[in-house]
Amino acid sequence: MPGWDGGHRTELVLSDVRKDEVLTWYKEVPELLNQFQSKFAYGKNYELLRAAAARVGKKFYNLQTFCDTRFAQAERKVYKNFILNYLAIVTHFREKVSSGKEEEKTYASTFLGELYKLTLVVTVLGLADLLRKVKAISLFQQTVNTLPWEVAEREKQFADDFDQTYTSQLDFKDRDTARVPLSEEDFPMLCAHQAEIETQGTFQEWCTCMVRNHGRLL
Repeated sequence: MPGWDGGHRTELVLSDVRKDEVLTWYKEVPELLNQFQSKFAYGKNYELLRAAAARVGKKFYNLQTFCDTRFAQAERKVYKNFILNYLAIVTHFREKVSSGKEEEKTYASTFLGELYKLTLVVTVLGLADLLRKVKAISLFQQTVNTLPWEVAEREKQFADDFDQTYTSQLDFKDRDTARVPLSEEDFPMLCAHQAEIETQGTFQEWCTCMVRNHGRLL
């Protein structure tokens, strides 16, 4: 049924995926980002990060914190804005390590250790790309003037995209995983940043779980 209820069902899928025992990283990544983002939500640290963005010549995007009761578009914005501010965040913490107080150096070094992990960066990029499609179907389901069969058709297309397009691109069994190109249409942020895809297997599991839960809730 069109309206908020349809969008809510899709969001329940994300909630179920987050509880999956295999995909623990899908719960851990936003929790880790919340530790970063909450430090720059307001006050002096907010201004310091804006200043760091200006020094590296980047536009500053307000950092968002993750909340599991919000819809996919809000979750995606957490990941997207983190990546857009990534250079400013790293710059800020590096400056703290080199010239901050001893206490600041300690926590800045800890955060830098996490920020420098390629797996974290690639995972955030991949989630931003994957949730782009989830956001699209969620918004379509919430559209007031859509007919039930239009929603059903779009939901089927959504499930097929994950089942066929995404999982096939992320299935690298018996192939060289190091330099297999992904579709720029499906993974624009990953392709734009030309990241080395180290977490393809985890993304495939995420997609498979998404399809399984979505089919059950249709």
